[in-house]
Amino acid sequence: MSTKTVSRKTYVGPRALFDPYYLPPNLIGLKKEQNSIQSILKDAIEDHYPIVLSLYGLQGIGKTTLTRKAISTLEKSKTKLNHSIAMHYVNCEDKDSSQIVFSLINELSQSLNYNLEPNSILNATPGNQINLLTHLISKSTKRVNSNCAPKHEKSLLFFLDSIEYIQPQIINKLMDVCISQSCFMVSSFNVLKSSPYLLDFKKPDFQVQLNTYSPGCLEKISKSRCEAGFKHPVDNTMIRYLTDLVKEFDYCVPESCLRVLRELYPLINGNSIVDPGEIQDACRCQFKKYSIDEISIAEYISETDIVDRLALDEISSFFRSQTRFYIAYSELVDLYKVACESLENAFKQQNFSKFLRGLHRVGLLQPSNFTHITKTHPQTQLSGLPFAEMNKNYFLTISPQMLNEILDVAFGLITFN
Repeated sequence: MSTKTVSRKTYVGPRALFDPYYLPPNLIGLKKEQNSIQSILKDAIEDHYPIVLSLYGLQGIGKTTLTRKAISTLEKSKTKLNHSIAMHYVNCEDKDSSQIVFSLINELSQSLNYNLEPNSILNATPGNQINLLTHLISKSTKRVNSNCAPKHEKSLLFFLDSIEYIQPQIINKLMDVCISQSCFMVSSFNVLKSSPYLLDFKKPDFQVQLNTYSPGCLEKISKSRCEAGFKHPVDNTMIRYLTDLVKEFDYCVPESCLRVLRELYPLINGNSIVDPGEIQDACRCQFKKYSIDEISIAEYISETDIVDRLALDEISSFFRSQTRFYIAYSELVDLYKVACESLENAFKQQNFSKFLRGLHRVGLLQPSNFTHITKTHPQTQLSGLPFAEMNKNYFLTISPQMLNEILDVAFGLITFN
């Protein structure tokens, strides 16, 4: 296992992994989008021009964190913005339209020290709820600015998160209210901006589309969260392995990585070195797209050439003895050659390539998204393979212990037949 580890200089505690509203010092991979949002809001607030800004992208891609970070950074830039921002946030997931409006009314009434009866608000008609909300926004706008120091104003901003399944007419009405009361509204949709779900929503003034991340960017995000979330160093190779699993079996968004890290927290916390087999076994339940069928793999192995079976046995022994997450292409070549030599067969590159493709096809051994740079292996030098192919890393999608059990089943099937 690699001894390279992340540093602990930015440790803040478990909230870096578990607090959904934790704001990291820097947003990796979103600097351009952050600057764009800050610029849009800054210009609109300083010009007293109410706007609606919407963000689009897969759930877990970072829309909430990006918006909160942009607003937080904007507020801290006192030399750039002579306004404070009074943000009212509502997570609309699993809420109906009435609950969303009620949440906004409740937040505003608390800031105004109004004592409203919750049941009367919940039982009111949608029209009366909107009228009350409009009244409270008007009062809030007057109060926050009357209490501000000269040359310093306070702007109301409503952030409605995950609104794609809320009745469009309600969201459209809230947009109209914000514009009429000179407020600002940010909304997020867990869909692409071209989604048919959005046809009945009013088009916002500004749109920001977030796209999926590269594996390298996800790895950096995971490293930074581990650095902040664990007291002890966390093995870089394990973080890279988790990133590879996310790329293979989930969506390439930060929440996919953070969800796995949260689930593995009891296993990782307090242990600078964790057995790869334990991590591999624990990860099997973390991905909806994970569909490794052990019986099908055993049947596949039982039908392969004897050299392939011996080579796979060598690979299983390698991972069990080395306690590593990865094996290099050159090491796979060496193990395949050992299997060939045990049967006094000549090594043939085309047979090895076919063997590797087969393991990839059944989902047992996958190429990493991260290159392993080493000196050129003598055998691969003669093979005429591209440089990138020769320097690939590969990883098992199951633990070596489980692979060994599958091999036992496969050899049993051969004996039975």
